[in-house]
Amino acid sequence: MNIAFRDGHTSSIRTSAVDSIYFSLQSSENTGEENPNGVGTNYMGDDIRIFNNILTIGDSMTDGTFNTKDGYYIDAKYSWPSYLRKITGCNVRNWGRSGRSTKGWYEWFNDSIWGGYDCAIIQLGINDYYQKQQDLTQEFLGKIVDRLLQDNPGIKIFVSTIVKAKWYPASQFDPISDNIRQFVNSRSDCYLVDMAKYGHTMDEDAYNAGHFSAYGHWQQAHDYVAYISSIIRNNPQDFINVQFIGTDKTPFISNP
Repeated sequence: MNIAFRDGHTSSIRTSAVDSIYFSLQSSENTGEENPNGVGTNYMGDDIRIFNNILTIGDSMTDGTFNTKDGYYIDAKYSWPSYLRKITGCNVRNWGRSGRSTKGWYEWFNDSIWGGYDCAIIQLGINDYYQKQQDLTQEFLGKIVDRLLQDNPGIKIFVSTIVKAKWYPASQFDPISDNIRQFVNSRSDCYLVDMAKYGHTMDEDAYNAGHFSAYGHWQQAHDYVAYISSIIRNNPQDFINVQFIGTDKTPFISNP
């Protein structure tokens, strides 16, 4: 199968569940480019549109927090979940909460209604560093993933490493990104989206203005569309029963 990418080249890849996007991306150490197969944030497909209701989970880099001379201003319509909705046509719920660590986010939303979604994107961890909760990242990611699966049986969950931004040194978050990678690698019910390695939100100065600018959120949304779509394309059998997520129906064809 020939796949088209943003830089104009094509690549022939096997659409086998064995061709895991996680292991494919690990073969390259480039910080803004994909591996030789071109899989990841340069993929031009829109396979993510198989989903109907997407829940986005995060902190101020998700809720639409912008820096002003007086402090901060939140406008969710310029956040990456809002752009994700516009790009994909999917229903997208923004559950970003400024200043929350992974633990703090879980505790804030614990009493909320988590049901009704077929996809979730988790982008947490920055505040784990600032609040010295690095040792709790995996524990509370586990609580979030377990709750999503409990309330949405079969939901597809994508967990991001720390996103790139010009206004904080990425190296301080490397241990947290490693924690996130280890967490995903220890489970079979979620997928890694390694934005720390393959995101494009540092490609343009205009993407960053303290927190992301609106333009940066737009780029982050495009990165998620490309990366998650390439995961779906490379693991098609994992997504054969998306139509049954959250139901009590027995699929005609089960996953092998």
